[in-house]
Amino acid sequence: MTTALICLVMLSGQGGETKDANGQRAGHKVENYAVTELKKVVGKPAPNFQTVDYKGQFASLQKLRTKPVVLVFIERSCPCCKSGKPYFDRIQNVYGDVANVVGVVTGTRAQAAGWRAVNTAQFNVVADPGSGIAKKFHAGAGLYTYLVGKDGKIALAYPGYSQSMLRELTAKIAKMAKVKDRHMEVRPAPTELTVGCGLEGK
Repeated sequence: MTTALICLVMLSGQGGETKDANGQRAGHKVENYAVTELKKVVGKPAPNFQTVDYKGQFASLQKLRTKPVVLVFIERSCPCCKSGKPYFDRIQNVYGDVANVVGVVTGTRAQAAGWRAVNTAQFNVVADPGSGIAKKFHAGAGLYTYLVGKDGKIALAYPGYSQSMLRELTAKIAKMAKVKDRHMEVRPAPTELTVGCGLEGK
């Protein structure tokens, strides 16, 4: 069974589906325990990683930390990740001058590049073969999101995205970058914290 089909099957389960403000299917509802568990990593050093970006160029967290770094984990065959992608495009467009937005895509460089091209992502993406980076960050599914400061510590961590999460994330980026909050539009993101499909290799 493909990841996309598994995702759709999970969405059909009672209480498992979230919708955006326009009533469109968004993804899976985040369980409370996932929020509690991920809060434990806030304030701790982010694990460094080394990989290549979609162009085949060397990439590492240490190299990216010239600015605050937004890491969003992406399962390339997950429809929920596709639904969430536009909001990370917005972060790139609104805060890209003061933050590095990076999609960590399960798979090889070619697969990461393919996902970026097909979905017209406007942010950088890096390859995560075997979900090695995801395992380091304890990212259990697509759309897990982390904000890492220039000091290398995890400033925020979320097992998914929502309107309130996007507001908190972008306000924190502005504060860390010492710029005014640019009040990025967050609608029609779901009001419930929403996560994607399980990551390949997890």
